[in-house]
Amino acid sequence: MRWIKPSIRILLLILLIAEITSNAYAQYDIGASPLPNTTVIEGGANRNVSFWELPLWIQIASVTATVIALLGALKIAPIFIGKLKHLVENRRRERIYAYVQSNPGSTVRDIARDEDINIGSVKYHVYQLDMAKRIIPKRIGKFLRLFQNSNKYNDKEKMVLSAFKNETSKSILIYIKDNPGATNKQVADRFYIKESSAHWYMGSFLRDRLVKFVKEGKHKKFYIEEDVVQIIQRLIK
Repeated sequence: MRWIKPSIRILLLILLIAEITSNAYAQYDIGASPLPNTTVIEGGANRNVSFWELPLWIQIASVTATVIALLGALKIAPIFIGKLKHLVENRRRERIYAYVQSNPGSTVRDIARDEDINIGSVKYHVYQLDMAKRIIPKRIGKFLRLFQNSNKYNDKEKMVLSAFKNETSKSILIYIKDNPGATNKQVADRFYIKESSAHWYMGSFLRDRLVKFVKEGKHKKFYIEEDVVQIIQRLIK
């Protein structure tokens, strides 16, 4: 019994005592023996007896069977619990993977919020999916964006998809595509934002090579890069 942990020993002892106590208060029907040349218990052909009135060999057999059953249960329980936990974890991981497939460029926080999963759990499963090479995390700006590991998107498409995760960024890119040569002020006026905010968005687009500009006098006129125009057109269809 040394291999059994102390906590399990205590649990086993409690369960064993409970079983014996249950048997002690149980009543057993004793009827006439169907076998020839056997002795019927005194007191009539049929009567109720307690566990302690049963023959010793029956008591020992009952307790032994209980102990064996408890040992078997204690041995199987951790395996069962482990398999159940593994099943739950796998289903959650597949949910996260499916989310990344449907929402390329999403972040850990996006998944935690939309799937109602603890952010720590999301980080763990994202790490496991990354190790399994099922997804590709890509640092874009200040965010770590997640993509399915496939040839579905090239680097430029990933940049556009990431920009589209923000509604303002998406709207500005579409606006510049439809209004080539738009200035920083025109963008600010169109979306009711400060010129400093419009300048920040343009700087981000320039860094990711989504837009280019031509300077005319003291103004910069912005245009969507040609390859990006095609990407945007595909995404907004």
